[in-house]
Amino acid sequence: MITTIKMGAFVLVFLSFAAVCGAAVSEPNVIYVDDNSPGPTRDGQGWATAYRYLQDALQNAASGDYICVAQGVYKPDRIYGLISHLSHITAVALVNANDFEDMKFSGRGFIDTSRLASGPADVWTDILLTNSCNITPGIDRLIRQLTLMKKAVAARDAKAIEKLLERARTKREKLIEYKLRRRELL
Repeated sequence: MITTIKMGAFVLVFLSFAAVCGAAVSEPNVIYVDDNSPGPTRDGQGWATAYRYLQDALQNAASGDYICVAQGVYKPDRIYGLISHLSHITAVALVNANDFEDMKFSGRGFIDTSRLASGPADVWTDILLTNSCNITPGIDRLIRQLTLMKKAVAARDAKAIEKLLERARTKREKLIEYKLRRRELL
């Protein structure tokens, strides 16, 4: 459940995940969001280093945390809609597209790919509704890619299939290299 309290110059958002996750609530952490914070560090630990996007705060919040949001207009973030949120929707669709009895035979790849579908439904409903203007174009892009693969497979077009697979492999490889250089992956 997300509770919002308006408090003059900022809005306080209190996250209550304990009931959903069954976790014990520890000392609350305060996370700050201000599109005008000077940066360059944006860790949410104070107004000077506040996150620019509310989604960053929500993603890093734990049960019982407080989020202080500077007054202003916060537009849903396009990148989160295309990356984080679309990944979650894709995992949900993958799980929902399969029968439970069939999933019993799944291996590590299915388990890894579907991990995101285990997020709390009420939290993700709020996130998806808040950022729907950025998520729906992402869904359209995903459907286009699935349609390309479907057509190539149905036509038994090995060259088209290989091209789609290689393009994805190459893009992911570049992403991993980038993340390793930045020490974001170990």
